[in-house]
Amino acid sequence: MADCEAKLYPNCDPDVWLRSCEEEVTEPVEGVITGELPAWLRGSLLRNGPGSLKVGTMQYQHLFDSAALLHRFAIYGGGVTYQCRFLRSETQRRNRAANRIVVAEFGTRAAPDPCHTIFDRVSALFKPSEVLSDNAMISVYPFGDEMYAFTEGPVIHRIDPVTLDTCERKNLTQCVAIINHTSHPHVMPNDEVAVVIVDNENTSRDIIVQRRRKGLQRIAETHRSYDALQYPLIFLHGEDGYHFNIKQIHPKNGIETNKKVTSKEFYAYRLMIRDNEVYNHILNTRRLFQQFLVDMYAKIEAERMLYIRLNQKKLRTEEYIHLRDAIVNDGNIDDIGTMVILPSSYIGSPRHMHEYTQDAMTYVRKYGRPDLFITFTCNSSWPEIKEQLKYGQTSMDRHDIIARVFRQNK
Repeated sequence: MADCEAKLYPNCDPDVWLRSCEEEVTEPVEGVITGELPAWLRGSLLRNGPGSLKVGTMQYQHLFDSAALLHRFAIYGGGVTYQCRFLRSETQRRNRAANRIVVAEFGTRAAPDPCHTIFDRVSALFKPSEVLSDNAMISVYPFGDEMYAFTEGPVIHRIDPVTLDTCERKNLTQCVAIINHTSHPHVMPNDEVAVVIVDNENTSRDIIVQRRRKGLQRIAETHRSYDALQYPLIFLHGEDGYHFNIKQIHPKNGIETNKKVTSKEFYAYRLMIRDNEVYNHILNTRRLFQQFLVDMYAKIEAERMLYIRLNQKKLRTEEYIHLRDAIVNDGNIDDIGTMVILPSSYIGSPRHMHEYTQDAMTYVRKYGRPDLFITFTCNSSWPEIKEQLKYGQTSMDRHDIIARVFRQNK
């Protein structure tokens, strides 16, 4: 076994990865330097990774499970100092309070939590993001002048880049419906466009227009004139955008059907690259194209959320097992409130992630615990991406091509 590991990882000492750190280094410690550092080199290097492998008498069974440990290397005047602090996550607090592993991790099963009552377990069914581990031990990512510790889950932690104190815990599910960040980010040196929308029943993205004689008029985002009014540089001639009354056309006989076109189908049609199309100016507006994409995607998600909210009976949400069990066990339906349940077909919803978890556990039951954790990322310099770019464009101007090529190679 040792010979096999040496051949697979000739430059890796497994003892380094499997060691357990039990003490923090709160005050900077001078490091011993081999060689010489240039005097002009100065700054801080922040790292995040596995720390303590033990909780009481229990031990984590996988490297990805150990308590997050933050590291800071401060370089100044030809010298280097080092310090480290444990991330003060809710998972660490619960484990230390119980003196055992009570929060399940990637490869470690949790023990029963003596501080967790039956009511806590029932209420946790409605807040799955609060039950999952928030042990953010994968990376550190900057947002403006703030630093955050990341993991694959929806909870991130703001940390002090100097003292490594844990300053704030943020659950992103309270802000956005879908968590689409990565814990292995690749920071690009450009200014991309993004949108953050806090969804509630009163959220409105309509346009208010001042008419010449009749005062103000509200233009809903599903109005046929919304796109032209919001993006006059793209729709120079005031072309109609998406609205609810667009009917699908039968592809063979060209006759209009009774089925309506969804916003997703409409904008996918507008953005499609066709061989017989001479010029699609929408694809050549660079930063404005990016803004148009994220804005229309927000419209698509808003339409889906509205349909789910208005069709809870059609989706048979009253049959969902967690909701039914909570009503039977608690006996007071008024405590649950008016909840909109997202179906498993909604990507990123709790039920969708629960299905993924069940699939993963099925593989583990049949084949055993995984040995490798493989991620697949996209390289914007792939030749099949560059071949589709127009003159003067970069890959950052055409996220639609990047998404399609990544989907094709996935």
